[in-house]
Amino acid sequence: MATVDHSRLIPKAWVSYDQQTPAINGSENVASVTDNSVGNFTLVWDTDFASASYNMAVCGDFDVSGQNQETSVTEDGTGSGRVAGSCVMETRKTNNTANLEDRLVTGIIAFGDLVSGATVDHPALMCRGWIHYDQTVPTLHDSENVASVTDNAAGDFTVNWDTDFSDTNYAFAQLTNDNADSGSDFLIAEDESARAVGSSDFFSVRLRNNNPQDMQENSIAAFGAVAAGGTWDMPRLIAKAWVAYDQTGTPAVEDSENVASVTDNGTGDYTINWDTDFASTSYAAVGHTSHEDQPTSTSRGMVIYESGTGSNHLAASLTVWTTQRHNNKTGIDARSGVMAFGDQ
Repeated sequence: MATVDHSRLIPKAWVSYDQQTPAINGSENVASVTDNSVGNFTLVWDTDFASASYNMAVCGDFDVSGQNQETSVTEDGTGSGRVAGSCVMETRKTNNTANLEDRLVTGIIAFGDLVSGATVDHPALMCRGWIHYDQTVPTLHDSENVASVTDNAAGDFTVNWDTDFSDTNYAFAQLTNDNADSGSDFLIAEDESARAVGSSDFFSVRLRNNNPQDMQENSIAAFGAVAAGGTWDMPRLIAKAWVAYDQTGTPAVEDSENVASVTDNGTGDYTINWDTDFASTSYAAVGHTSHEDQPTSTSRGMVIYESGTGSNHLAASLTVWTTQRHNNKTGIDARSGVMAFGDQ
């Protein structure tokens, strides 16, 4: 069994941010958020990371009142937006345009090493609930602090928390798969109108037509303040592995914990090989990507998702794709990150 540094398996910062107001809904180890322009904002960490090699995972929202479109959340497209003390982020709807847009709900989680001597509030940084859910069956594969899942309609499901959050200011990260669909990208987005302390609603969405669709590998992780009471299984609320991986140029693992290696399969396609295998394929994985090196004038944003029909979600490894949306699922090399929760 691999030796892991458990302190590195706890997130070091998280934020739930509303750019429409703008306002920080909730956060930990975030000093401020600077609203730079429409759809573009800078997270300023309260305690700096030791380097720019930290990992992140993200989740955007799904606008049910307007055009029924979901949000992609990525790092800034210039390639220079990530430093030890801050990171520039961008949000876009998944319509066929390069335009940035202010969104109501944006969640970001960060893992890595902080500067030497940093003091953090570990309970406030803990994951407070996660789920791995197959909506095609439907089946709840595994979860922590989740009482049940309500299957509302195609691609639409509600996660009901076992112990409620103390307010609605918590943050999410997500990942889904592509069900081996060769012509589209997919992501999970939160229903911006349906967040409560005891539950939250999500859509898994096919990006080329903005239609919710049942997916097999839906994973969500939640971070925030919780109500008093409840029984917490702390080992299950700590991530079991994470990796920050840059596929651009010469592929490289920037930083990781409990990851043996990363296999570069081709453009935008790579496999994460866990150092210690998971006990089963029921673990939850969440992630993010950037669209640095993609021209802002033509970029439609980037998405990351699991590859295939579940055959690539294995106890020993996980295969993911990074693509530029709305262009027939063309793989793009990018900096990206994945973290996983479950039993090993």
